[in-house]
Amino acid sequence: MRIGVFGGTFDPVHNGHVLPVEAAAMKFDLRRVIYVPARLSPHKDAAPTDARHRVAMLALALQGRPDW
Repeated sequence: MRIGVFGGTFDPVHNGHVLPVEAAAMKFDLRRVIYVPARLSPHKDAAPTDARHRVAMLALALQGRPDW
């Protein structure tokens, strides 16, 4: 089974996280994509939103989408 892994802080999660992954999943025939929330962003100085909230935002953003 072909599996993709996509990491990011997802703070907040947005279509720039979701749509390219969907395109890659179709292009590379991925059967599953695992999203991995990172603890800190290398691009932001501000403290990240609590991890529980970022995971919840990610779950809402992916709700109803294929598991890829």
